[in-house]
Amino acid sequence: LSSLFTLTLQSAPLLPRYKTSTGSRSPRRDIPHSPLISMSCSQRMSSFAPRVTALLALCLCIFVSVDAAILPFRTPVYIENENALSPVAKYGAPAVFEVRDWVRIKNSGPRMNRVSPGGRIELECEANGSPPPSVQWFHNAVPASQEMDENNSIGGLRLGTVRSRLVVDCATPRHQGTYTCVATAGTETVISQQSFVFVQGNNASGLLPSCDHASTAPPRILTWSPSTMETIGNDVVLPCISVGNPRPQLYWIDSQNNLITSRPEGQTDNRYKIMDSGELLISAVRWSDMGHFTCVAESPLGRDSVTTFLYPMAKDR
Repeated sequence: LSSLFTLTLQSAPLLPRYKTSTGSRSPRRDIPHSPLISMSCSQRMSSFAPRVTALLALCLCIFVSVDAAILPFRTPVYIENENALSPVAKYGAPAVFEVRDWVRIKNSGPRMNRVSPGGRIELECEANGSPPPSVQWFHNAVPASQEMDENNSIGGLRLGTVRSRLVVDCATPRHQGTYTCVATAGTETVISQQSFVFVQGNNASGLLPSCDHASTAPPRILTWSPSTMETIGNDVVLPCISVGNPRPQLYWIDSQNNLITSRPEGQTDNRYKIMDSGELLISAVRWSDMGHFTCVAESPLGRDSVTTFLYPMAKDR
């Protein structure tokens, strides 16, 4: 490094200067000028370029050498299982997995919702996290729906996405207000932004008796999971909660297009069980379970269906 500075200084000697009567400094006339004085600015820059390049290369070599020397003493990089399928350790430091609960939430749909009296209100919320989150709706800070049952997996690395709908078939003034979606995954809880519902109309008060009376409604699936990841060998629950009047019949279709019903007879795999809530329990997940599982709710008034993609993951070694 010092030799490069020496070469640079030798190629551009400083010119002695003297002070004039006006106070300014000028080159002395009796000192021979350096050859650089007669060069243009671009010529001077081109003459320095090779030396500057060599200096930068030397600095880069020193930085790489020091970085390699302190690598063994670096603190390990902790990677949350947020991206556990493709972990990348920073700067080559050893990766140490630290499984942490996490959850994120988003609303789909407009923030402002206007509906006429007797109209239909439908809000949707999506959350993903580890473990797969449960979802709860609140209306004016009061619970507005039953909470989804917790995933009953036994340990391991679990990731999942859950979607939840809040459906009101007959809107009245009491349904007006703010709605929020709360998602919980393990020890972590997040709250969505507020959605506002306005019930506008002149005959809202007259609808109260008719809306309170039980009326027919087509099947509608309120809670399901578009995707779930579970460790091989663990149990997993695929949610599917539906409503309707009359109450819809619910069944599942597995990744091999086989029918799964609540009756054990005729089942192709006794590891599959439909719970009273409509959720599908798969015991001891296998690699062969990977694929799409479809939940179907049917009644004389219609049909609704959703699909969950199950991805079995290898156990940690």
